Amino acid sequence: MKQDISSLKDKFELKVSSSENLNFILNNSLDLVITSPPYNIGTDYTGSSDDKSLYGYETFIKNVFKECYEKLKMDAYCIVNIPENIKTKNEVWYYPKIYSSILKNIGFSLISVHPWFKLSLDGELFTSKKWEEGKVCKDSHVHSVTEWFMIFKKSNQKEEFKIGEGFTFTPYKTPLHPAAWPVALIEELIKNYCQVEGKVLDPFAGICTTGLACVRNNRCFIGVDISKDYISIGSKLLNEEMLKLKK
Repeated sequence: MKQDISSLKDKFELKVSSSENLNFILNNSLDLVITSPPYNIGTDYTGSSDDKSLYGYETFIKNVFKECYEKLKMDAYCIVNIPENIKTKNEVWYYPKIYSSILKNIGFSLISVHPWFKLSLDGELFTSKKWEEGKVCKDSHVHSVTEWFMIFKKSNQKEEFKIGEGFTFTPYKTPLHPAAWPVALIEELIKNYCQVEGKVLDPFAGICTTGLACVRNNRCFIGVDISKDYISIGSKLLNEEMLKLKK
């Protein structure tokens, strides 16, 4: 049964499900999709493979964002966080080109890109420990330390492309998830691309960091993840946050 998430009373709803099937959400009901898909670099996510062939990865991403396109309202936004490029086994993939091609073919317009320059705790540019001295990669999987937030729009009009402002945030590290992002960074994007009380979907919700940004800023959140463990952690974190906000 499809769910109209405009009726959410507690500001969030979580679902253990494949992101390739969002049939429980009404078409044309979402104000924003914001997510960071798996990078396909062999990360140990609970319940899903992160080591696909290029064809398998592209097919997976296309299936997910076709679903997202159907669920978004017209003139709503889809924000995708990706690394600039990745090395997987013996290949280097340029993700902005891959994602731009896939989402444009679905029907999205690419309207902006915000670079994220990662900072270490001492304020310096973040560097990966996967690189040896002399810039030799010592790992079979690695991605660039500068990431992009690609801003797509579901629109019937021709949209003008503009380069957005860059972000400088320290990556968020937690033992609960291998790829959580800073809540403050997501708050900035949500406030800019979704109205108050708007409905936000993260189809790769993980431990629901996006959900924390939503409930703190009066947006409704629906989080989907294939991992029951991550959704359980996310539910706990969101309920704790809701209790804090009610005090």
